[in-house]
Amino acid sequence: MAKSAAAVVICVLFLGVFMGTPAVASRKMCKGAVSLAIRALCIPTTESLFMKHDGKHSCAYNLTNGDRAVGVAYNLDDDVESRRSELTAVFADYDKVYEGKDCLNTIQISALLTLDAKRALDRAAKSVKSLDDQCCDVMAVFGDIQHSGGNVVGFKYTTMLDLCVPIK
Repeated sequence: MAKSAAAVVICVLFLGVFMGTPAVASRKMCKGAVSLAIRALCIPTTESLFMKHDGKHSCAYNLTNGDRAVGVAYNLDDDVESRRSELTAVFADYDKVYEGKDCLNTIQISALLTLDAKRALDRAAKSVKSLDDQCCDVMAVFGDIQHSGGNVVGFKYTTMLDLCVPIK
């Protein structure tokens, strides 16, 4: 996990140094890079929460909503083209995994779990403007809520978060 976080930081620094952008775009890119780095540091905490709630399954199974999943609630029915591409990246055949003909190994499950944790944190950050100001445990909870609901979750968490964060 530390290597992937280091790779993210190096890529962000490379883009920030070598891309010529106007001042406003540079500030937005720097803010986005910081948010990306903060969320990347919280991926392991988020993964742990996913594992605790969902468990690990090598072969495809049905979620409570009827969708097919594999690994740690890696929803095979959520954005099928992305899932197909991600499974190909870990040397798995989407159709065979979906049908239960092939199962995943621990490395494949870990790779998909990391992608899912990042995706959940990014989706949660769209709903919670101050998410990147929170500790990893709070970020992980919102990521877990987002992960459980999949692509359709569009809740606005700001009211709940406003109650948790002291007014300055």
